[in-house]
Order: sequence, then C-alpha cells, then structure tokens
Amino acid sequence: GWYTQRGYASAGFECAEAFVRDSYLPAFANCDADDLLSQIRTWRHADVSRHTGGDLAAALGRVRARVLLMPCDEDRYFTLGEAQHEAALLGERATLRPIVSAAGHRAGDPHRPEL
Repeated sequence: GWYTQRGYASAGFECAEAFVRDSYLPAFANCDADDLLSQIRTWRHADVSRHTGGDLAAALGRVRARVLLMPCDEDRYFTLGEAQHEAALLGERATLRPIVSAAGHRAGDPHRPEL
C-alpha cells in the first residue's frame, strides 16, 4: 500500500507524517464541515438496492446507462473485488478499468497528480 511501500516518498514527502501534515490535513482543512458530514451520511445510508428489497442484482439490472468503473486496485474503501462484482451484475453496460497504484483511494485524484 501507499504507506508500507513509501509511496509518499515518490510524491516528494520525506515521511508518512509529513505527507499527512502537509497534504492530507490541509486538503480537508479547506473543506466545508457540512459538506464532509454530508459525504459521511451518504456513505452510511446510500443503498442502491433499498428499493429492491436488498437485491443488488435487481437494482443494477435497472441501470440503462453505460458505466465506467475505475477503482484503484489498492483501494480499501471501494475495493476492486466489489467493482468486479458490480461490473458483472451490470453486464455489457459496464466497462471495468482499474487504476494500478499503491495510492489506494486517492489514486486518480486530479488535484494530486503526483499520486
């Protein structure tokens, strides 16, 4: 992962603590607290299968749009395994293009191209 493989060093940080102090914390310090609380509520309560009695296959079967899934292979929040499962349920409507990176959840962040 990002910390165990010293990914922060290739991003220009001397140690993990410097990365957290100089990159991670300032990014959140500039966020509106209510926006962050809203994200937390969404993550805790969002369930696309709620209207199908918990049947994820039925819920994703209703999707008609094309879907591009780009999880990071090292993401611990939204795992590659989960994305593969969702892609299988979406069928031909889904394209799965994992990002290979030790940066985990932060991989692909347009505000942090060094990751």
